[in-house]
Amino acid sequence: MMSNNEQVESQSSTITNVPTTPTIVVSPKVAPLITPGGTKEWHPICPNELKPAIGMKFNNLEEGLEFYKGYAFASGFNTRKSTTKRQRRSKELKYQYILCNKEGYKEKRKTTVEKDLNNKEGENNEEKSSIKRKRLVTRVGCKAHIVLKHCDDNTFIVTKFHEGHTHALYTPSCNLFQKEGRKMNILHKKIIVNNSKVNIGPVTTFRMMKEIVGGYENIGASKEDFKKFHRDLKAYIQGSDAQMFVDNFTNKKLMWSAFFFDFEMDEDYCLCRALWADPLCKKSYALFGDMVSFDTTYQTNR
Repeated sequence: MMSNNEQVESQSSTITNVPTTPTIVVSPKVAPLITPGGTKEWHPICPNELKPAIGMKFNNLEEGLEFYKGYAFASGFNTRKSTTKRQRRSKELKYQYILCNKEGYKEKRKTTVEKDLNNKEGENNEEKSSIKRKRLVTRVGCKAHIVLKHCDDNTFIVTKFHEGHTHALYTPSCNLFQKEGRKMNILHKKIIVNNSKVNIGPVTTFRMMKEIVGGYENIGASKEDFKKFHRDLKAYIQGSDAQMFVDNFTNKKLMWSAFFFDFEMDEDYCLCRALWADPLCKKSYALFGDMVSFDTTYQTNR
């Protein structure tokens, strides 16, 4: 005989062991729908104020392009401009098509050089096969697009809008790796420039930026973008780095009378030698009679 407490405990244990039905989590970004023709399409779920509509007007073409790009970024796909139709006489823009970047199919190109069958026997034709990098297939025949028509009052109106995509859309975590989600803004460039002045590289700057904004997904650019901008920055100042060096110490000499700086140039008017010393360096040299020399031509790229 079991007591009432034992019966309650056995019933509660039995109830807790009953497996619960798994919950199906649906992505909030896309909603796959079946069209009447039987083909599957993905319709983005985004706020209505970001979604284009037929009859929507824009002041100019750039405004319409930016609006559709914003809609694409919120929906999970990239865009590209396509066909343009112009007036025959005035050559003014009449229609502008903006497509999903996965629209259409790429033409198959020959990866090897085919030999000419009509060559005569005995002729030695040296042909080099072109080695090309394999690329992923990016176009899958998507039909999502928008058409902007030029009006008489120099505005643009949406005349066609196809919302469905024939491919799955990007999730929010993948926007970091898409074209529209990887843009260097003035804040990124300013931090890279300032850190380069204190010998901090782009990779470390990228990690610092992650700590500032709270995660890699909030940076708005990739590590490769940081490295490319740092490379372009060094290439930009390559021809004027010596002048920047001289200007920096010249300004310091003007602001600090005890600071000494002098330099020499060769016959090509290139900086070859420079000497600088502050009062602490002068005192150390007077006591110990020692100095430090830098050879800037040691182990250079050229």
